Amino acid sequence: MHQFKTERYEKQLQFIHNHPQSFFSLYALTDITREGRRSDMLRTDATYRSIDPKLRNMKEGQRIGGLIRLRMSGSVEPDFTLYDVYGKSVSLSAFRGNYVALYFWVTGNDLIIAENYRMIKAFKRYKDKNFKIISISLNPVKRKKTWEKEVKENRLAWIQV
Repeated sequence: MHQFKTERYEKQLQFIHNHPQSFFSLYALTDITREGRRSDMLRTDATYRSIDPKLRNMKEGQRIGGLIRLRMSGSVEPDFTLYDVYGKSVSLSAFRGNYVALYFWVTGNDLIIAENYRMIKAFKRYKDKNFKIISISLNPVKRKKTWEKEVKENRLAWIQV
């Protein structure tokens, strides 16, 4: 599948290169922007800039340009504010400029113990490299004490909301 997608990407880039004034080049750009890997976005952006300015200035062309810029910068999740184990508010937007893993979990699940172990290893390895973890508990409010206890017992040192 990877090979197929890579070949398709290359063919679409070639089509756009050969037809910079074709409206169909915008459709090809839409497809490769949606399906392409983030690492391909520099080439995709260069290809986008090579098409006719009339196409880039159309509503669809501007939308594609914005999508490429977004893909180049990473995805942006909608902001939220939740409360940590100490009652302090935590907003996702406060972590802009960092790599953030949103980790959803619930107490009382044996699989979570193994997953928490992996998260502890990742946290220790990357905590000094702009990497943050925000664990979001899916426990009902009535299990808050259980959640707080597991956070402390398992030494989950990253942000818990």
